[in-house]
Amino acid sequence: MNRNFLNTIVSVFAAALCCVGCASSRGANIVFKDDRVVIREKTPSLPHGTGDMVLEARGRSFKNLYSNRYIWIPEWGSILFVTHREGAVYKLHVFALETKHDITIQTNIPFGSDMGRAKTDKLTCFIEKVDGDIAVLVERSYKSPDIRYELNRAKKSLRPIR
Repeated sequence: MNRNFLNTIVSVFAAALCCVGCASSRGANIVFKDDRVVIREKTPSLPHGTGDMVLEARGRSFKNLYSNRYIWIPEWGSILFVTHREGAVYKLHVFALETKHDITIQTNIPFGSDMGRAKTDKLTCFIEKVDGDIAVLVERSYKSPDIRYELNRAKKSLRPIR
């Protein structure tokens, strides 16, 4: 056989394996499910690949879930969660379940990994209060003092407060 032809076949085969490994998953295990969301962990096809947590709500999928779960904000009819890709910014999502409108706030603050845990946990992030378009979030970690953030959904901002 022609050497160029063999090289072409090997190259096409290698490219196909890479595409299949990157684009598909061996499985998508449900790790959490309630009446609002489903969170799946997608297992990579290739060995040593990294899995991806995906939050699904009302027909929308959000890859690279960084937060543990989500926070329900009944005053807004929305869920709050964080996504993050390695080397990129953190994205805080305020997703309105009724309208399927997603407000995304980008931040460099490594924030919200423990969202959805019980308020009594030593590692958690929860809503302290909601007043109109402003919510106060509390992030708690072991013996450190609580850190409070002001989330303003109208201004699409997140800032630490005292």
